This record gives sequence, C-alpha cells and structure tokens, in this order.
Amino acid sequence: MSDHSVKALVDFLEYASNKGLLNKSTANAKRIAVERIFEVAEESERADVTQIDLSSLMHRFMNLAGSGFKPDSLSTYQSRVRSSIDEFVAWKANPMGFKPTKRGTMVKSGRANAKPDQPPEQPKAQQNHNPSAAVGTNSLPIPVRSDLTVIIQGLPFDLTKAEANKIAKVVMAMAMEVSE
Repeated sequence: MSDHSVKALVDFLEYASNKGLLNKSTANAKRIAVERIFEVAEESERADVTQIDLSSLMHRFMNLAGSGFKPDSLSTYQSRVRSSIDEFVAWKANPMGFKPTKRGTMVKSGRANAKPDQPPEQPKAQQNHNPSAAVGTNSLPIPVRSDLTVIIQGLPFDLTKAEANKIAKVVMAMAMEVSE
C-alpha cells in the first residue's frame, strides 16, 4: 500500500523542490499551505490526502483559524493544497513521467487555461444555494435557547454593518409574537 499521508505529501514537496521538479518558492508556499490547512484535520484525514473532502476541510479551517486570513489568502491556500495533492498523486502514479501543473493550466482535469487559484465557475443559482462552500465566508453559531443553536452560514469575513443590518431585518421579519 502506498503512503498518501500528509507527511508523505510534505516530503514530496521538499523532494520536488530539492530535485528542481518545482520552483523552491512555489514548493515552500505549497508546503506551508498544506501544513496549515491540515492542522484542523482529523488523524484519519491526515492518513490519506487523496480521500480528503477539501471543501469541508477548508470550511473547518475557516471556522477555526480563518479569521486571521483575508478571503483571497484562503482561496490561495485552497488552490495550493489542491494542486499539491494533484501533483503528489501524479508523481506517485508515475515518478519518471511527472510534470508539475503549470500556472494557468489544469493538467489533471484537461481544462486548458483555467486558473488554479480560483474554483471553477458555478451557475449563479448554485452559488446562491451553496453559501457554505464559498471560500472567504464564515459560519456563525448563535445560541438562541438552551436547547437551540442557529447557524448562519455564508457570512463574508468582510461583512459590512449595512449588510449585517439587512440580514438582521430579514431575521426580524421571520419572528412571531409568542404570548406567555
């Protein structure tokens, strides 16, 4: 069985840097992103990076440590982790024929000139109905009662007071009077 652990991925990035397979700066930036993002991963997730749900992992990272990052930085981290895993898998499959992905080209998916730093375009309707998957957003748990916590998802890290007020008005419109 082949080792696909986070440690093996980090070792690959160091090897690729030392052997000139990847630019040293690029490999170092990817290694840092991998190490930071996988800090929030469960041990079972760290054991095989090829089985990871990166969107879910990024969501947890944003909730636990993302407040110290700008949305663009989080997007860049996600892109670096994704490309690192893709290159690692390609190298494991064929070390002699390994070629790193080029910036601006997604070799694995075959989509020429796609930007790896950005997720593929989604239809507008899908973007609106899947806010929790968006990079640069946050989930906010709000304890309402002793037995009820409401989670607001999709809040941007750079939420303005005007936007917060608009959200608050929508929530207020949903409230109903309860007589005690």
